[in-house]
Amino acid sequence: YITNNLSTRTMVEITDDEAALYDRQIRLWGVDAQRSLRAADVFVKRCGPLGAEVCKNIVLSGVNSLTLLDTRIVEDKHSATNFLIRTSVGKSFAETALPNLQILNPLVKVDHVTEDLTYETIQNYSVVCITDGSKAEYEKTNKLCRKHGVMFLATNTWGMTGFMFQDCGEVYKYIAEKPKVSHGKSSDKPDTKRRKVEDNESEYEEREVRFTEYSKLGPLSSLRFSSPAVLIAHGEWKSRDMSCVLEIFLKRSRLGGCPILDDYDH
Repeated sequence: YITNNLSTRTMVEITDDEAALYDRQIRLWGVDAQRSLRAADVFVKRCGPLGAEVCKNIVLSGVNSLTLLDTRIVEDKHSATNFLIRTSVGKSFAETALPNLQILNPLVKVDHVTEDLTYETIQNYSVVCITDGSKAEYEKTNKLCRKHGVMFLATNTWGMTGFMFQDCGEVYKYIAEKPKVSHGKSSDKPDTKRRKVEDNESEYEEREVRFTEYSKLGPLSSLRFSSPAVLIAHGEWKSRDMSCVLEIFLKRSRLGGCPILDDYDH
């Protein structure tokens, strides 16, 4: 669980109802991690097919609140690819998705806004996630988040290919479980010697990882990426990059790990 950013917010105790609802995930990552989630106020921009999945998982995880911004109007063509807006043609994506998200988890506060983030309103959130955005939007929002110590996520998809960018601050500290290893009794036979991990005894240690801003990703030559979608997301899909992209496609195709994109004009 994290020790910065959310640590400045008031941690709340898990109620009996929450403990029952989140029992499985508490068994997975512990009560302290769930308390961190419980203190999180998340802002998500756009609720398209990708955003719908993001919002669904956030609500089910048990955060304190989810605020959604998407003023686009729902059309017939949208209902086939978005399970949150199937029956509300003519309304905005956000107000349509709201009641459906609330049904998923009544313990989470779900709301929507019609204005974008500002220097004042961003302080109401601990995590900001931008879906289906542009490079300029990612850079602008990321800088705003950095200024106020807010975690930033950016994500987009193109067909079967997608990307995700994450910035949790210059230095992100977290607590990780460190299994306690003991050398138990072993047989006289050398091949039966092995370390014994005590399942009921664990130690914890603080670790840290460093992040960079979206605007400081650097040139393509300095990036290590697993998908050509990064080229598009980084705003460098131009003729001069064609040879680089084709090389990546061929390399990944030979390895069987890169589906071909059909639409490059996003």
